[in-house]
Amino acid sequence: RPQFASGAVVAGFSNGKLAVLDEKTGLPIWEKSLAQAKGKSEFEQLSDIDGDFVITNNMLYVGNYQGQVAAIDLFSGRVIWTRDISTYVGLFEDSGQLYVSDSDGIIWALDSATGSTLWSQPGLKARQLSAPTLYDDLVVVGDFAGHLHLLSKQEGQFVGRLHIDRHGIKIQPQLYQDNLLVMGQSGQLVMLGKKQ
Repeated sequence: RPQFASGAVVAGFSNGKLAVLDEKTGLPIWEKSLAQAKGKSEFEQLSDIDGDFVITNNMLYVGNYQGQVAAIDLFSGRVIWTRDISTYVGLFEDSGQLYVSDSDGIIWALDSATGSTLWSQPGLKARQLSAPTLYDDLVVVGDFAGHLHLLSKQEGQFVGRLHIDRHGIKIQPQLYQDNLLVMGQSGQLVMLGKKQ
C-alpha cells in the first residue's frame, strides 16, 4: 500500500524494490532494492515487499520476504541500518521500538535507532502471524488459528491469549481510539477494550 509523508509517496514492489516519489510530480527521489533474487526456483527468488511499512520522523522502516528489515532516511535514501529478518506482513513502530513478525513466526522488538535486538519471542513459530500492533503496554499479534496473542512490551513474555475467529487472523489489528479492532478471516470484526 503506497503511503504519503512530507511531500513524498513511498511504494514497495514484488521484486523487493522500494521507491520514493515526489508527491506533486511523480518523479523518483530515490529507489533501491532491499534484496537480490537468490536461488533457482521462482519461490526461492521471492523478495516481495508485501506488508505495510512505517514512516515516522522522516525515517522509513520497511521489511521484505527473504530479505531484510531496514531503517532508511526518507529523503536521502541513506540506509541507517539493516537486519537479516524476513517478513511478509509489515511492521509497527512506537516510542523508539520497532516490532516485527518474521516469516518463521518469531516476534522481534528492535531498537528503532540502531536495529539492535531488544527481545525476541520464538514461542509462535509456524503460526503464520499477522503484523504486530502495540496496544497500551501489550504487543498484539494474530495467527492462522484465529488466536490473538498478547505479549509484554518490555520483555516479550506472553501475558494472555484470546480466540477470535476459527478461520484465522491475517490482517494487522488496528487501533481505534482506546480500543483494538481485530478482523478475522471469516469476516467477523471484534472490538476489544480495556478492563474498567
